[in-house]
Amino acid sequence: MEKRLRLAPSPTGLFHIGTARTALFNWLYAQKIGGKFLIRIEDTDFLRSKSEYTRNILEGLKWLGLKWDEEPIKQSERISIHKKYIKKLLECGAAYRCFTTEDEISELREEQKKKGLPPKHDNRHRNLSKEEVETFISQGRTSVIRFKIDEKIQISWVDQIRGEIKWQGKDLGGDLVLSRRAKGYEIGDPFTITGCGDGDATGTIISLHEQIVITIKNMGSENVMVSDIWIILSETSSKSMGIPFSFDSHYSGGNNYIFPGEQFISDAFPLDNTAHGFSVSGNPNRAFLSIYDHNSFADVNI
Repeated sequence: MEKRLRLAPSPTGLFHIGTARTALFNWLYAQKIGGKFLIRIEDTDFLRSKSEYTRNILEGLKWLGLKWDEEPIKQSERISIHKKYIKKLLECGAAYRCFTTEDEISELREEQKKKGLPPKHDNRHRNLSKEEVETFISQGRTSVIRFKIDEKIQISWVDQIRGEIKWQGKDLGGDLVLSRRAKGYEIGDPFTITGCGDGDATGTIISLHEQIVITIKNMGSENVMVSDIWIILSETSSKSMGIPFSFDSHYSGGNNYIFPGEQFISDAFPLDNTAHGFSVSGNPNRAFLSIYDHNSFADVNI
């Protein structure tokens, strides 16, 4: 089976250090296992996505020397495919129309905040009758499509970096929104979907720790392996958004330590040896390469 790793950036802003490091992990691991490094542009947020951001991201990856193996895919060009599968989920009862308004959602969150509870949708429209759906539509209400999540199940997998991870269905924030609001019986444009969708191909998801709930909600293939890496923080504990230098497979940053690219890929990039905590640095260039346990490279400045 073909092994494929993807970087799936959203072109809603300029190329930054977080995207760069995630790209580096995916590219290096693809090189190590003889797989493919692919780009999928998550441009379904039509209000914020811009073509100049897409160009900036791709140019940044080229500048870093991270070459992809196939033509980048744009999710905006696959809308009809996603809608087809959302329709199938509706027809088999695995998804439903939710007519909750933005005001109702805000009220729910305020109530939860007062009680010290995490934000979570209450799935109030999960079991609407056909008549109730018709009533909401006749009132002019718009609806999103939500995928039903069994709150009683435990979801577990072996993460290649963090080991076994377990989540309860009840802790995932309510049923997953698959599509944006639409009128009547229409299906709105899909939200970001991270599943592989490659048939027999084996996908490896290397993504940021803050996206772990999104990853969980989109898991569904036995062929997918997950690796959860930590985000890079600045000294003020906010996300570091600096732009890194050109890596080009040879440069280790800091004090200009050099090591052969092929040796680095084959000997020095086991995912299970990746650091298990946040990278914190006032220097984005050093934070960019804070990717391993510090005991792994006594002679490399990380």
